[in-house]
Amino acid sequence: MNTRVREYVPKNYISSGLYKSFASFCFLQMIMGSCRVDTRNRYVTHPSSYQKAFSILIIISTGCMYAIGQVNYITRYRDEYTLYLLGSTLLISHYTCYVINILQLRFFNNDTNVKFVIKMQEIDRLMKIDRNKRFNDILRKLNNAAVLFLLFAFSLYVGSAAYGASSGTAVVLTAASGIGESIMLADLVLCSNIIQYFIMRIRFVNSIIANHLKEHCALETQFEHCFKFNIFMRKLAAKTHDFRSCNTDVYIKEIMKGFYQFNNLYQSQETFLILQKLEYVDIVIMTGFLVSNVVMAVLMCTRCEIYTKEIKETKNLCIAVMSIYVDDGPLRAKSKDMLHILEAKPPKFVVYDIWEIEAAFIIHILSIVTAVIVTLLQLAFL
Repeated sequence: MNTRVREYVPKNYISSGLYKSFASFCFLQMIMGSCRVDTRNRYVTHPSSYQKAFSILIIISTGCMYAIGQVNYITRYRDEYTLYLLGSTLLISHYTCYVINILQLRFFNNDTNVKFVIKMQEIDRLMKIDRNKRFNDILRKLNNAAVLFLLFAFSLYVGSAAYGASSGTAVVLTAASGIGESIMLADLVLCSNIIQYFIMRIRFVNSIIANHLKEHCALETQFEHCFKFNIFMRKLAAKTHDFRSCNTDVYIKEIMKGFYQFNNLYQSQETFLILQKLEYVDIVIMTGFLVSNVVMAVLMCTRCEIYTKEIKETKNLCIAVMSIYVDDGPLRAKSKDMLHILEAKPPKFVVYDIWEIEAAFIIHILSIVTAVIVTLLQLAFL
């Protein structure tokens, strides 16, 4: 008698689809010494001692570059006391933010970072999309494009500074600030792409429900005529999932758990983003990275808004299902459970329970920066 032996797969062994989706980002952050986890051979583990030592070496090297810039470049403005004090303060604050960011990426929350990646893998396996090549290729292309954008921004920034610099010290200072900015910007971009990861999972669940409702009524979803991607998602969901048989309520529950873990891990990145916006008010040399930060902040706020809209769409679809199945039954109970999960704790990206990241958030930040600039101009010319 033939018996099938079930192969044991460790929890920290991620699928090739999820691994390839974020492989370019992991490689880039490994080079910069800021990767949160080690994914060699598709096993998710803590950063090794050698990797942490490499991060410390980069911190020391970058600190030496900042010191060279302070001694040989900023000191030339010593006669202009205000400008000298401003330049020195901003240089120290920028390096301090860089060091704190590296430390919290590499040396803190190691267990939580590993658990979060495992949770992402568990969500994909539960939804049976971990081996769906077409589904995972979308996120992989987004991440590859983001990495190319970061490399282009850094090369353009350092190249422009080297071309127009009056001394080699200015190039060293520019390269040091560029390294610090690239690391913080890379993690911000990764945070934005992880939000896209959750958007795609929520949209996939919405597509499962929408395909079922389409059999009973002429359904027009909120985004159907806005994004062609939704049509692709509906077709993809129709091939593999049926609302009657799949556990969409369990999908939503696990997605929400993963999103809460993500919120707790990445809320510090938004704090660094705000500090950078306020820090760049008087720095002309950092204009390139300021533009990059603003572009990525707008993208992240937009994705947070889309995520919130998708959650609202899920609620509307659940209500539509409940309106069709008036009598108690498994489909009505499933929709009721999903609605209860989403309303019990609204899934919003909140930073330290102080502010919520949404489309209007970047406008609030820009208004604060504008107010500071106007105040400085009034003090200078009035």
